[in-house]
Amino acid sequence: MAEQPVPDDLPSPSLVAAWLVLDRLDPAAVPTWAAWWLVQGHDGEALRKLAGLPGRDPFDVRDDLPPALADVGVELPTPADAVRLAFEHQAEACLAGKLDERTVARFAEDVYVDTDYASWVLDEPLGAIYGIDDEWEGRWGRAEDELRRSVRAACSAQLKNR
Repeated sequence: MAEQPVPDDLPSPSLVAAWLVLDRLDPAAVPTWAAWWLVQGHDGEALRKLAGLPGRDPFDVRDDLPPALADVGVELPTPADAVRLAFEHQAEACLAGKLDERTVARFAEDVYVDTDYASWVLDEPLGAIYGIDDEWEGRWGRAEDELRRSVRAACSAQLKNR
């Protein structure tokens, strides 16, 4: 049987921890990711349990994820660190052509709102684009090309700040 290559879109355990903290997690996908982490050589009782879940119960996944992350040596980040990591992922995906600028703008807006307008979100380059999604949606202000350029510039700045 031929060995299956690791999917290109497999998130790292650290990124999944950030998504958990930010409540941006697709629980149905988590057991598959855990199985791939096992294939990559990580191990632990909690990780094996998580990989065996069907993923239909988001509460089971959310309960079992932190101990599974501990099995791979990942702790849950602070909310600020989670935002930074999630924004870096969005920036990389956008600049690689895997996410469009509008999706990134919407993500940044959702994170800012969901963190109860935490000022430290705006300290991040992608957080500073808060409002662009409204501008896009309402078709007021800048042209779409300018909005796209603004998001891409924020993505570049986000990655420079690593």
